[in-house]
Amino acid sequence: MIRAYRHAWSRWKLGRGATNARSWSAAETMVVPLVNAEYLHERLPNSELHLVDSGHFVWEDAADEYAALVNAWWAGGYKTCGKSTGQGAA
Repeated sequence: MIRAYRHAWSRWKLGRGATNARSWSAAETMVVPLVNAEYLHERLPNSELHLVDSGHFVWEDAADEYAALVNAWWAGGYKTCGKSTGQGAA
């Protein structure tokens, strides 16, 4: 699965754009491996990756933390987004 995933993303020429991105991954999910989120984070130059201590459904399992991440982004976090990996809201 990971091999196919990487092949599909390589067609998008990740890293060429300067778009800021915030992503999160559930630390305890059995559905989507953490390596997928790490792969994207490594290739997107202006990205943040947040590991949330939850199962696959972050917005349900860790609703407050998820809401804080989204609200911080909407409040202007997208303007200062850079290379970081954080635990929880930035």
